[in-house]
Amino acid sequence: MFLTTAILTLIECVLSNTNAAFINNHLLLHHLLELSVTECLDPESVAFSIYGPFGPYYHLDVVMYTCDSGYEITAGNYLRTCDDGTWNGTSPICSRKFF
Repeated sequence: MFLTTAILTLIECVLSNTNAAFINNHLLLHHLLELSVTECLDPESVAFSIYGPFGPYYHLDVVMYTCDSGYEITAGNYLRTCDDGTWNGTSPICSRKFF
């Protein structure tokens, strides 16, 4: 929504030929687009688990870890988000379930 508003404001400035507003909004739009394409490397692989979806990964993309059958997450985060080039939180630990 915010990105759409910034684009519409930029278009309005171009059409009205307001140079100062155009320059400010152009810089804002450039910054927003730069944030949206920041890429993360693949998240850490965790023993006895899978994660998905598969990459490439960009700013605010989310992966979800799932432990293999017979294992459960005993620490860390099962959801991780690409945040400006790095993954937030800690990778999960999948430990053997004891019945």
